[in-house]
Amino acid sequence: MTEPIINDSSSPALFPPAGLSKGLIPRDYSAHPFGGLAAPFDMPTIPRSEWADRIREMETTQSRLSDICAAAKGGPVECKDQNGTNYCWAAATVHCCEVNRASQGLPTVKLSTASVAAPVMGFRNRGGYGVLALERIREFGIAPESMWPGNAIDRQYESDECAAVSLDYQTTEWTDVPDWDAAVTLLLNRVPLSCGYNWWGHQVAGIDLVILDGEIGLRIRNSWSSAWGENGYGILTNRKASVGDYVAPRVMQYTGG
Repeated sequence: MTEPIINDSSSPALFPPAGLSKGLIPRDYSAHPFGGLAAPFDMPTIPRSEWADRIREMETTQSRLSDICAAAKGGPVECKDQNGTNYCWAAATVHCCEVNRASQGLPTVKLSTASVAAPVMGFRNRGGYGVLALERIREFGIAPESMWPGNAIDRQYESDECAAVSLDYQTTEWTDVPDWDAAVTLLLNRVPLSCGYNWWGHQVAGIDLVILDGEIGLRIRNSWSSAWGENGYGILTNRKASVGDYVAPRVMQYTGG
């Protein structure tokens, strides 16, 4: 199967298959103002005139984040499957943390979406937005799926042992993303984005930039399992990709594991 291209004329691709959920709610800027918890975006913005050449170079050298995920130390970084939960906002953000670990050369560890989302939501299956997930990850980390199954909304996994191990998987640096130029700059520096799209009611991980019919598009990885798109990947065209709430976990804690 080829990657679905999502644009203004491809609405069927926007909706989940039967039995799957979305779950994004609009960010509450009064509770989580832009830049309120994050380090400011401080990278020199890459000029638009350089975008196409840089994208082609990353494709040629197979150094895109999708390439890094496929060849990650300890095995490929797999697509998330939110499996009927409303936790896309956490799944996308946790996946970005997994991708970041691969980019840092750390071993592949499957990290639990529910270990982030369930405590935030009082163990209810409710929607949220990316900053809620990152706020939790910054303070408490993420449990590996070996200790907390990925979609288990169950307090039995909230043990002291699990809490201690979760601290090994914290993000130590993240940023709100002010605009599309900053988003492109981050991706060209191999920093994944957790992308909340109110027009879709859904949060996905932004992984690569692509050139599609002369236009810059965004390769996303969805949380509807590898059965969606091509191993979970699809493409948003510039217009669909460039209007969203982007947050970027930039550095994952290194613990030697």
